[in-house]
Amino acid sequence: MISLERYLELVRANLRPVEVETVDVRSARGQVLASPLIAQRSVPAFDNSAMDGFAVRHRDLQPAKDSSLPRVWLPVTGQIPAGPFNADKLPAGSAMRIMTGACIPDGADTVIAVEDTDCPPGPVPLPTKISVPTDVPLGCHIRRQGEDVKAAETLACEGSLITPALIAACLAVGVTSVQAYRKVRVFIVSTGDELQDPQAPPHPGMIPDTNAFLLSSLVQEAGAEVIGVGRSADTVQSLLAVFNQAAQPDLVITTAGVSAGAFDVVKALKTQADLHFHKVAMQPGKPQGYGSLLISGRQVPILALPGNPVSAFVSFHTVVRAALNRLSGKGSSPHPLGLELLPAQAAQSWTSPAGRTQLLPVARAHRSDAIQVSPICPGRSVSHRVASLHRADAIAVVPAEVTQVNSGDAVSIIPTI
Repeated sequence: MISLERYLELVRANLRPVEVETVDVRSARGQVLASPLIAQRSVPAFDNSAMDGFAVRHRDLQPAKDSSLPRVWLPVTGQIPAGPFNADKLPAGSAMRIMTGACIPDGADTVIAVEDTDCPPGPVPLPTKISVPTDVPLGCHIRRQGEDVKAAETLACEGSLITPALIAACLAVGVTSVQAYRKVRVFIVSTGDELQDPQAPPHPGMIPDTNAFLLSSLVQEAGAEVIGVGRSADTVQSLLAVFNQAAQPDLVITTAGVSAGAFDVVKALKTQADLHFHKVAMQPGKPQGYGSLLISGRQVPILALPGNPVSAFVSFHTVVRAALNRLSGKGSSPHPLGLELLPAQAAQSWTSPAGRTQLLPVARAHRSDAIQVSPICPGRSVSHRVASLHRADAIAVVPAEVTQVNSGDAVSIIPTI
């Protein structure tokens, strides 16, 4: 067997990121930046009020404060709504009513919240004078130009995932289009004479093809595009025919046919494609394969996963995610496995196989001091337990040298939801 770390290195070395495109940032969710994102304007773009209240000169509060008066009366000389409004300069010794987000008038350096004055909040007539406290700090309730981001600053680096929040940030700083790696196109193939459509009536010896739909959903959750799902019988001719249905995929994923059976069709394809099969020191998911095959005149990367559903599930969250990160241009985690792991604590004890990284589906429970996790199924063999898999919202990663996890031990987890 080879270690999971070594296998992931081999998989990643076989892949190159997909092409870069210029895309409207509003439709780029889930893609990955191919170049640094530079702010075109500052945020905030101008000094503005953080509160509904009154703009004042701080020095106009000082004489009253020096005489120990808690409040001072100031005449109100105008008001400033949010929006395109050119405010007059604030006269010395006066106040202007100002709305949240409105420009700070020249001369003003402090905003006093309406709740701290004698003016009722809401749509009330503009008062002629206002009572304000004298202990307000200089600059209170003012958002300064560029205090969030300044023009020409780097907002995000190459390899950053374009999230809804990043889209909002782009639009705020004047970026409307970005250079991004296009979405990865994935074709999924499940293999086996025993598979049937999940909606078909049960038949002795046949099982529902759950892997195709499991992987299809997981690929889409990861931000890639599923361009097709196929099912192959246990012959090379059937498998090649299914592959030829794929329209320009960036990655092909197969399930089953990679172990030591007499009808393991993906392994049988080795003579016609550049495929490499390994026993990987992981549980579940030991039989794995990677390489490339010729589809429509181009070499396409392939990942061959085991057929047991839980094995396919944990293989996706380790091997396939690493591949999708590489293809999509996403930066990898500093963890040796290149995975995004969270700290957690075992809520109960369990055993782990010697010499193999255990990837155990677990359920999380949030406590005040830690995330606690428990296996979703008792016993050592979990690779076939597809009907229990929905109870898992994480995978516990137990290093190969650990054979016993005790209640209270620290463990690392891969969130799956």
